[in-house]
Amino acid sequence: MKAIDWAGGLCILIPFLALCLLSQNPINLGLTGLALVLLFLRGRLEVSRTGWLLWSLLGVVAFMLIFRNTSWATNSGLVYGNFYPLALSLGWATLMALLRRHTRGQYWMALTLSGLFFLLTGLNTGPELIPFALLSTFWMLLFCISSRQFLTDTRQSWGSWAVMLAALGLTGVTSAAFTYSEAQFGFLMRLLSMGGDAGLTFPAQNNLNTMLNSETNPAVVVRCFTRQANPYLPARVYTTFKEKIWTEFAPSSPAPSQPSAEGNRYLLADPQPEVSDRIKVERFEVHASPIVLFCPRDTVWLESKDPGLALLSGHLLEQRGGGTDLHAYSVARIPNKDLAPPESPEYVKACLQLPDHLDPVVARTARSVMSGVEDPRRKAMQCQLWFQNNFQYGFGYDWAGAKDPIVEFLTKKPPAHCEIFAASMTLMLRTQGIPARYINGFVCVERAFGDDYYIVRVRDAHAWVEIWDGQSWRTYDPTPPSAIQPPKDWGAWFDRMREGFSYYTRDLANLDWRALLAAAWERKVYFAGLLILYLLWRARKTRWFPRFGQTVPKAPESEWIRSLSQALQARDQARHDWETLLRWAERVEDAEVSQWLRDYSAYRYGGAQEAGLGERHGQLIRRLQNPTS
Repeated sequence: MKAIDWAGGLCILIPFLALCLLSQNPINLGLTGLALVLLFLRGRLEVSRTGWLLWSLLGVVAFMLIFRNTSWATNSGLVYGNFYPLALSLGWATLMALLRRHTRGQYWMALTLSGLFFLLTGLNTGPELIPFALLSTFWMLLFCISSRQFLTDTRQSWGSWAVMLAALGLTGVTSAAFTYSEAQFGFLMRLLSMGGDAGLTFPAQNNLNTMLNSETNPAVVVRCFTRQANPYLPARVYTTFKEKIWTEFAPSSPAPSQPSAEGNRYLLADPQPEVSDRIKVERFEVHASPIVLFCPRDTVWLESKDPGLALLSGHLLEQRGGGTDLHAYSVARIPNKDLAPPESPEYVKACLQLPDHLDPVVARTARSVMSGVEDPRRKAMQCQLWFQNNFQYGFGYDWAGAKDPIVEFLTKKPPAHCEIFAASMTLMLRTQGIPARYINGFVCVERAFGDDYYIVRVRDAHAWVEIWDGQSWRTYDPTPPSAIQPPKDWGAWFDRMREGFSYYTRDLANLDWRALLAAAWERKVYFAGLLILYLLWRARKTRWFPRFGQTVPKAPESEWIRSLSQALQARDQARHDWETLLRWAERVEDAEVSQWLRDYSAYRYGGAQEAGLGERHGQLIRRLQNPTS
């Protein structure tokens, strides 16, 4: 009989299979094959804990040195490439766990290593969602079976097997059903995910279906440290529409800057003296590639350490050369005050341009919707309300197969996403002589768990419209308001909790540990008092602190097993440190001792009656110590 049963061995093998799902390179396949071989040889060696520790340290050093600067780490499929050598090190440590005999505590340590290994490999939330879901279910079921079998030394009954198979069947059906509802399945899989920040970027040419894949992605793009957030953060401004594609007015150009306390200050507007005292400085953090420095329309200037920002169409700034590191910068705002400089006549003309061969239904619909109104802003508001009251928001319609998405949307009125709403309204306004442009960006509506900043996620990507009223740009959003509300289901609550944990613990590596230790040393008296109380609590059960009123101390049940093992030492039938009670009972040749061990196991783990175990134990000890009597 072996210390690791088949369920525990399979529980350790599953993380290796998960690693192979991410990347089928020779290292992953080799470790998985070795784990499979050792699974059939489980429990064959008695390796000391020191040997196991040296084996594990050897793996950590070897894998860290080998994969520190190789492409395998970044191409391993893990969210963080640096986790790849760490995952391999955990797998290396669990290989020895498959081969050696275990005590009870070491058995749990082996399964804990297996769980950590699986957690690291489960960080991937890419195209392998269904296999990871099934593997995680199998791991948890095998863990429960192995734990029950190891603790109680009882085998699975037919009833428990039936329940387990039914649970597996239900899991399979649920996984298949979730393939048709990626949003809910994504919520479940994020329970095993620690996915980092990842940005959604908008290129200079934008297709109308760009945002379809971002509907449920919870990755954080921007953190806005403000108490009064502007809900619209533009990322790209488009002026020209042709064959389902929006393009910018002009390529980017170097942005002029001047030195400042933060590094460089980029002036985006020239505030009037009477409103300068209302400037509020706020901090933003962006993680995207290339990095667009999101700033609201009421921004006066932006300060950044980057010396080479590019100026985009629409007075937006972008980090040249891209990058994936977290980018922190400051924004000076005058809330609800658009201070952008006047636009050139060429730019305003570009915002009136209509595509060639525009279907007459667009202009005809625009005239019927905006008739009887002359003011451009009132026309835009009337058009916005018409869209919000007569159309539905949704992602189910096949716009990729539509010959003319704008015409199909205006005539058939199917559920559509924000890009279709914004593109249709922009073209309708232009047919009525109103300069309008199409905006891609994000809505800022979700407060952090600590209520001290706003969170902008990939799923908050949005499209809206801006019109030029002769003095400034005005924002209008034809999409129904229900589409830009933060989600309020349990998945959204979990995303907020995970974001809070990720943000508030990310600076632990930058703590001044010397100052922390110095502060602890200043309070050494309190720590010494706690240590004394702990030592007294630990010593209260020793012979130094006998219990008053108890004349004959009762031997603990563990003493029964220890004294019985010592009595059988002369017969070479003492209990091994990795051996369970029932396996020991099968090996003992003395029938009376074997029966006592079974009765004690039933009493200890099964809840049976004590049945005079103490008296019978004393008789056994006396007989074993005096075999001639």
